Amino acid sequence: MDRIIYIAAALLLNPQGQTLLVRKRGTQAFMQPGGKIEPHEQPAAALARELEEELGLLLDPAQAD
Repeated sequence: MDRIIYIAAALLLNPQGQTLLVRKRGTQAFMQPGGKIEPHEQPAAALARELEEELGLLLDPAQAD
């Protein structure tokens, strides 16, 4: 049986328009910061949690947009 996985990801740009990408330890692929949305978690809350875990960024999910 297939399982659907929902993710939340961010597109982070610096003033020069460059995109921030991350790489999981032990992999060679770069990707946008973010990750899996936990059951009963709102996407903005999941993204805020993932950005804190991956980058140390503290965001208020209530101000997402």
